[in-house]
Amino acid sequence: VMSKFFYAKLAAINIRKNARIYLPYLLTCIFTVAAYYMMGALSVNPGIDDLEIGSGSLRVTLGLGVWVVSLFACIFIFYTNSFLMKRRKKEMGLYNVLGMGKGHLSRMIFYETVYLAVISLVVGLGLGILLDKAAFLTLANLMQAEVPLGFYVSIGAMRSAVILFGVLFFLIFLNSLRQILLTNPIELLRGGQLGEKEPKARW
Repeated sequence: VMSKFFYAKLAAINIRKNARIYLPYLLTCIFTVAAYYMMGALSVNPGIDDLEIGSGSLRVTLGLGVWVVSLFACIFIFYTNSFLMKRRKKEMGLYNVLGMGKGHLSRMIFYETVYLAVISLVVGLGLGILLDKAAFLTLANLMQAEVPLGFYVSIGAMRSAVILFGVLFFLIFLNSLRQILLTNPIELLRGGQLGEKEPKARW
């Protein structure tokens, strides 16, 4: 009987073993989380009111930026994940041929997704807090306003980031399951040889 931690360990091993193809995807997720938090935190930062000139229009622009980053996050992360899954289909096919059922593969993919989501959110939010401070300092210096000491951390922006990217990673997990469960082992083994489709949202 397999240990209940077997799939969690296997998922961690897979991420380390495939670090070369996982790293670009993970960096994409981290910087997208950071950008989303930074825009969200800046848009509600009380220090924006101290900038006086154009503070109202600046808040509106930053609020719009949050929606733009959200849209690009969905498109970019989904596309990079589909590329990642294409590269790993042969590996999944081998696991399947060696006796690992689709249900077992699903558990492994679940743990991989959880690990990537946690790393992306923790590192991305930490980076976002730093970038938010740097961006606010830049704005304050440009407008010659007083710069407050300390870090402003927006709990609301953090909560929004966790919800948005939590949902996004859940949808990515479902999409990964769809690609694995609806594909037979032979097609999985040949999956890595297929060319990558041009993204529909390329414009």
